[in-house]
This record gives sequence, C-alpha cells and structure tokens, in this order.
Amino acid sequence: MLFFAANDLDHSRIGITATKKLGKANVRNRFKRWTREVYRRQREPLGLDGRRLDIVVNVKPNALGVSFADYRDDLSRVLRRLAEESRP
Repeated sequence: MLFFAANDLDHSRIGITATKKLGKANVRNRFKRWTREVYRRQREPLGLDGRRLDIVVNVKPNALGVSFADYRDDLSRVLRRLAEESRP
C-alpha cells in the first residue's frame, strides 16, 4: 500500500512502515531494505525527485512469501503509476 503527499522540499522522500504482523524484526527489515532498493533504482528513471513528494510505503502481511523479483515488480508498477499521475 502506498500513500503520497506533496512537500515543500526540492526532492522526494520515502518512508516505510512494517508492523509486527509482518513478522519478526529480520523479516520487517528485509522488506524495508527491498523497498529502499526499489526506490533507489526507480527514483531517477521515473523522475520522482522532481515531483517533490513524500511517499509512504506500508508493507502488508500478504507480502510474506514473495520473492524480491515479485516485490520489485509490484512496487515498481505502483511507483510508475504514481509518477504518471503526479506529473506537473
């Protein structure tokens, strides 16, 4: 799940939430690392820094058991959609 709002900075920011319903700390941290990596890779090609957004990714328990490739594809698709809808 992804939320976003405009900010007054000259760049975008990302926040990640992963509750204990997701699993132990190592599982939550893995999803946080995956989210940061996908964002890092997609930030430049999608021009997310130019959009001045605060993006919050809320990792849900149904993400358990997915591979990094599946997670990357889903999050990339959502970020791409966000970039298209928030064009200036």
